[in-house]
Amino acid sequence: MFDGIYGIDDIEVMGSDHSTDGGRDEDIFEAATRFIEKNRDRPFYVNIWGHITHYPVDPVASLVANFRDVEVSRSDFSEHMQQEFDDCEQLGGDIEISMRNYLGDVYGLDIQVGRLMQKLEDLEIAENTIVIFSSDQGPAPVIVPGHEAQGKYDIIGDNTGVIPSQNMLGYAGELRGRKHTQFEGGVRSPLIVRWPGKIPAGVVNSASVVSGLDFIPTLCSLAGIETGHVGFEGENMAGVWLGSKGQRSTSLFWRPSNAGGNASMLKGDWKLHQQGDGYVLYDLSVDEGEWIDVAQDYPEILSEMKAEMDAWISTLPASYVKEPASEPVYQD
Repeated sequence: MFDGIYGIDDIEVMGSDHSTDGGRDEDIFEAATRFIEKNRDRPFYVNIWGHITHYPVDPVASLVANFRDVEVSRSDFSEHMQQEFDDCEQLGGDIEISMRNYLGDVYGLDIQVGRLMQKLEDLEIAENTIVIFSSDQGPAPVIVPGHEAQGKYDIIGDNTGVIPSQNMLGYAGELRGRKHTQFEGGVRSPLIVRWPGKIPAGVVNSASVVSGLDFIPTLCSLAGIETGHVGFEGENMAGVWLGSKGQRSTSLFWRPSNAGGNASMLKGDWKLHQQGDGYVLYDLSVDEGEWIDVAQDYPEILSEMKAEMDAWISTLPASYVKEPASEPVYQD
């Protein structure tokens, strides 16, 4: 086991495969399938962390060919997306080719998720298996931090003229920000939960806010696991997963992994961001794109949220030190 980690029976670390027609995460999903087959007759938990659509987006031609007829009209996209298109062109990229590559990469994920769901059906355990699909953040920026200087010379893989940093064309709609930001476009991501017969199918809930912090207490509740007095940062959101439109009772916070980073906070429909020595406040109920700073209009809300944010920040380490990871020791 890795030092400090417990409860893991199998660990498989794999690279991203850019040669398979099933997409670059095919080997990861195949490993997950083997684990499920081995544990089908007892309770199991499996976590699948894929590379799609992580930088670099470099799908095989057979996947991209499915989108050969895709044409991009910039006017169909929000103002927030226009900068991404500009960055793509600045790097020497073609927007339509880059979009086709991005869609080809996503299609590889569609294929693998479909195969996994079919495997659950074939093993006759789909009805008693909770499946959660989510992303850890919004779409990545076209110009990947740390790679700006490489520009159009950043060419890898076997695809003709593929420049990975041009191909990060995920779309956050009207939401501002992308990965590496704490705006809604960076922290709001899709969540799909499936449990046949328990979770209503086809229901879309755009009113409730669920965090990754909520997964453990929620899954423990759904599985009937007593957690005693264990203190979770997240909440039990089982009611929301099962179809209600409930709201969380606690605020959510974000800050980069450095002691001097600016923090952000979500409390109901209010979103507060530190910006240097100041703050900006947005009312997401009328401004999901975070365009209009209303801090001066709601001083009481601002003061209340600042106090709560300061209290949260006071619980964080004063400094962050990265230590080399120890070599894993695998145990039977």
